[in-house]
Amino acid sequence: MWFEQQPWSTIIKISVIIVISLFLIMLFRKIFDRSVARHIERGNSRLCTLAALLRSTVGYVIGFIAIMMVLQAAGVNVAPILASAGIIGLAVGFGAQSLIKDIISGFFILFENVYSVGDYIQVGSLSGFCEELGLRTTRLRDWGGELHVIPNGQIAQLTNLSRGNLNTYIEIPVPYNEDLPFLLGLIERASAKLRGKTDKLISGPTILGVDKLEETRVIIKMVFTSALADRSSLGRKLRQACKEEFDAAEVEMPVFLSLVSGEKGKA
Repeated sequence: MWFEQQPWSTIIKISVIIVISLFLIMLFRKIFDRSVARHIERGNSRLCTLAALLRSTVGYVIGFIAIMMVLQAAGVNVAPILASAGIIGLAVGFGAQSLIKDIISGFFILFENVYSVGDYIQVGSLSGFCEELGLRTTRLRDWGGELHVIPNGQIAQLTNLSRGNLNTYIEIPVPYNEDLPFLLGLIERASAKLRGKTDKLISGPTILGVDKLEETRVIIKMVFTSALADRSSLGRKLRQACKEEFDAAEVEMPVFLSLVSGEKGKA
């Protein structure tokens, strides 16, 4: 047998290499498992993914080095093996450039914490909540419930709408035939009522002034600051409050006219 033909020093050396490599793999796995357990308790999915990736990578690296050392200790020339591995790796790299690009991009997205699961992001013409963030792909769920799978390597420009508070701009149409300061006072009263009914507003609503002069109406622009999850509901409540103030003051809303025929058209 092969072991019977080898001196005891070679057998001992190979055994020591195997034992040390197995010990190192187990040690790193325990370290990463403890790290993952702590971050799972804190809800940090980004670091959990990175820890799992590093655990696998370290295991493969230690295993490969250990195999090369065992072969060298047994008298095998490892130089041709390393050269062949390099050529094979180069060929695989050329054949899987898009896959490697996706994985590298995914790693840096996780490492730099560009976005996380649950964030509302916009990638090109697609937008939605990040449902899953992996090394190769990102999965977005839009407001309509559709799931979009985007390769990470194709993400050239991204907007994260969940980091910090957002400004929301609202347009309120008012008629030409009413006194403008009077209308602004009604809108300010509606804003004050909304501020008193909710604690979701960070700031505002603030009247910015006349934004447009259209054919049959004047557009008043307003702005408020809130979290992403509250912007839609606050916008609806603000419009409703303005409508209630206009109705109480018997202000007729502007009529939408057709520019072609001059007849009443649809809003």
